[in-house]
Amino acid sequence: CYPADLEYGIFPLNVGCQNKNFGNIDNSKDIDVFCSFGQLGNGYRYEINNFCQQLKTEGYKIEIKAGLDYNSYLDHISRSYISVSSWGAGNSCQRQWENMANKSCCFVQDPEIEVIFKPQDNIHCIYYKNMVEFESKIRKMLNNKQKCIEIGNSGFEFVKKHHTGVARVNYILDKIGYRK
Repeated sequence: CYPADLEYGIFPLNVGCQNKNFGNIDNSKDIDVFCSFGQLGNGYRYEINNFCQQLKTEGYKIEIKAGLDYNSYLDHISRSYISVSSWGAGNSCQRQWENMANKSCCFVQDPEIEVIFKPQDNIHCIYYKNMVEFESKIRKMLNNKQKCIEIGNSGFEFVKKHHTGVARVNYILDKIGYRK
């Protein structure tokens, strides 16, 4: 977003959800943490991947998968207490919204850009700024799965309210004064 745009109150519409991004949200949880990164070459993806491999050796059920067909990918998210998003378009990538849309407690790198209707930390998702914070927070949440479920449900409702196509069109119509 250009600084001049911010002065006028214009914020970018970060990536959001379409109907296809909502999977079987009624799945029972049987995965502790799910990671699915297409590549590991930038951001915290490589470090997160390695840390989750370590969690696996500690007895947690960790699924690290890339290249799943889309329905299987959404199925894994909805079966997970925790799912991870890292980097993307200004740190606002599709994975965050897919994770939240499927009732998983989304761990997401705190965005570097202004975000309209930014999810609240520890209510709609869990933000982290670095690997030390990520590791500390994920260990805490692995010991509080009920809180993971609460955040996953809250994130789901938040996405439905603010980050679907219909919600975005209504936002634009409100901004231009079309709807009163």
